Amino acid sequence: MKKTYAVIGLGRFGTAVAERLYALGNEVLVIDDDAERVQRMESRVTYAVVADARDEAVLRSLGMRNYDCAIVAIGTDLAASIVITMNLKELGVPQVVCKAEGDMQKRALEKIGAEKVKTILVEDFGVEAAAADELLKFIETPGGTEGILAALDSYKGKNEVFDLGAEELKTVATYMQAFGVPADHFEIDLTIARGLDYYTRTVFEVEAPGAGVGSIGGGGRYDGLVELEGGKPTAGVGFAVGFERALLALQAFGNDLGAEEAPCVYVANAGKELRQNVFAITQELRAAGIVTEADYQGRSLKAQFKQADKVGAKLILVLGGDELAAGKARLKDMKTGEQTEVALDDSLYTTLYNRSLDRQLADMTDLFSELAETGE
Repeated sequence: MKKTYAVIGLGRFGTAVAERLYALGNEVLVIDDDAERVQRMESRVTYAVVADARDEAVLRSLGMRNYDCAIVAIGTDLAASIVITMNLKELGVPQVVCKAEGDMQKRALEKIGAEKVKTILVEDFGVEAAAADELLKFIETPGGTEGILAALDSYKGKNEVFDLGAEELKTVATYMQAFGVPADHFEIDLTIARGLDYYTRTVFEVEAPGAGVGSIGGGGRYDGLVELEGGKPTAGVGFAVGFERALLALQAFGNDLGAEEAPCVYVANAGKELRQNVFAITQELRAAGIVTEADYQGRSLKAQFKQADKVGAKLILVLGGDELAAGKARLKDMKTGEQTEVALDDSLYTTLYNRSLDRQLADMTDLFSELAETGE
């Protein structure tokens, strides 16, 4: 039987629940104070409204008491969850389900009458009670990346698709470590659910802990998207960034958004077997404060030079097998074409920094000369 649902909060959880309920043939209203999120959902649900759900008058005007169930998906804001839940209860909504994060929030919500997520899994999604218990236990697996990967192994062999997904997560974690990303800078989150159906493998979200802005971006793999639109089978990955949130995060961490852009160094390789070396050097240069780009698609050396020019690199560091064995590389000035041999040691950072400043100064001199000639 068709039911009516109101989903409040369009984060990853709220979006996934709303889309699933609508796909099952139910009438779904979504509410969020973020206009962009609401706009993205307009074609995926029955109604989408920009509003502050903490205002009881707003909920009343939307006819909330006529809905069979309201789902409060604002797990990161305890105060908002409590206020909205209390308003919904006072308006007489028959069933209120809340997403709780942490024991304190869970206890607070349970005390004011919010039903557990298990109820909606069983009664509305048709999940067996035992399976619902197992699912909730699974997504709350503790232990960080290593603990979760170990837990995934305990389910191995039960489902082919699950096994492929678990193996990919291991691969992604391995590459993150190979890139030198600190273990405390990424984590596996089994609760992430992106709102678009074309994602096929790993999905991700990017946050700026301490900035107070929530998620600043997200994306994932969509290997079947090109084929879906009539093209050839093509691997794909993409992401979107909330620029306003990213700027707010940068400001929160004290970055000067008006500073002049630093010159870019491009690290190229003369053979695909050197890509791991490229990744390692790229990360070292970035850690030293040098803006650095590299090839991630296995391009030829010629194509890498074109890409370096496209991204505006001032210098290109070329790694070759023989030079690498000798602890050296070739450094090319993209404007003058001048090439020099540099050592791959601590002096490299100073060399690149000074050469970048030289190139930046030369560009400024050329600009002043052009202005003088034109009389501007």
